[in-house]
Amino acid sequence: GQRSETPDETPDETPDEPGASENSRYLPVPPRFQFAAKAALQSFAGQTGNNPEPESDLLKGNPYLAPMDLDKLEIIDYLFDMQDKVSTIRQRPGFAEAVLNASKRLLAMEASDKFHVIAAEAACGILHEQAGLGNEKMDELLVQFVNSLEADSREKIKTLVKFHQAERRVLAVNDLEWPEIAIILNDTHTYLEKETLKEKHLRMAIAVVHAVNQSDEFEVRAEQYQRFGKLFTASGFKRLANYGKSIIQTASSGPDASELVGKDMEIEGLTDFGQRIDWKAYRGKVVLIDFWATWCGPCRAEIPNIKAIHKEFPRTVFDIVAINLDREEGALAAFLKENPLPWTNVIGNDASNVAKKYSITALPTMMAIGPDGKILAVAHRVEALKPAIEKAIRELP
Repeated sequence: GQRSETPDETPDETPDEPGASENSRYLPVPPRFQFAAKAALQSFAGQTGNNPEPESDLLKGNPYLAPMDLDKLEIIDYLFDMQDKVSTIRQRPGFAEAVLNASKRLLAMEASDKFHVIAAEAACGILHEQAGLGNEKMDELLVQFVNSLEADSREKIKTLVKFHQAERRVLAVNDLEWPEIAIILNDTHTYLEKETLKEKHLRMAIAVVHAVNQSDEFEVRAEQYQRFGKLFTASGFKRLANYGKSIIQTASSGPDASELVGKDMEIEGLTDFGQRIDWKAYRGKVVLIDFWATWCGPCRAEIPNIKAIHKEFPRTVFDIVAINLDREEGALAAFLKENPLPWTNVIGNDASNVAKKYSITALPTMMAIGPDGKILAVAHRVEALKPAIEKAIRELP
């Protein structure tokens, strides 16, 4: 079997701070940092585009931006204040860019090494957090910022850069052959053995399991699960430790993809529209099934690719059904409010039952379903599934 690439335990959600209404997108901050109106944030959130914008454009109209006349002590206060915000606020558009801007300004000032380390850690921390949720723009900014620190000779900043470079290697395995991946996994294991594993290592742990899942050999995967699982289990961070235990415990669970191909796909249950899914209505079409969760960074990273293939083919021949495995009530609704998806989600216990029926252990897992309702292919990325989808559509009567 293949181990889930995302921890079973969902992240804790903390309600917005007092004074922030349910529909408000404005950050309630101390008076000296209240420098923009809600309308400015809405304008900023509406910016679109796939190409990285110049920094001036990224910051234009950003209500979280620290005032430009702050001195170094005030920037430190600002960074600490921003770090204390709850996750629902930290994830809002513009927040990470504002922290990055303040950190860069502090790094450009004459200040103590301690202040510069705080700035570097604050920027890396928020960008890393957002990148882990599948935000590609934040991941690009993280790479750029880490690269800008490479020449810094201060030990704590060198350690910070080393961590992100080690993580980047194991994240970038999708186009590599297994012998190259095995070398990266060995290097990663050597690196992690010397680390005190904390919350920040969770993304690397997920990337490690994704890399291990690239092997077609069960014995190879089982060996890698065991040795990395032992490392993660020793972490003092409970969620990472639990993830390590689950890697070890479920190393042999779940069928290989080849065992699912050819089986009938049957889906029943309640959808996010409040109705039960009519699975028979999808017969005659090619269907992409997406097992996912909002807390799963790799799942969120695949959404643009799923949207692209949804747009590419007409609904008369192709459709998508998502199996949402969020366990926290309201998580999907909150996500869809900000990120509407034009396809059906099966939700709740019904979704969990579908996942259990097909022994789904890795998220995201995607399936191509033929017009007869049988599973044609299984993969973890749209790109890998697309040839089977295109072939099935070409063969439709």
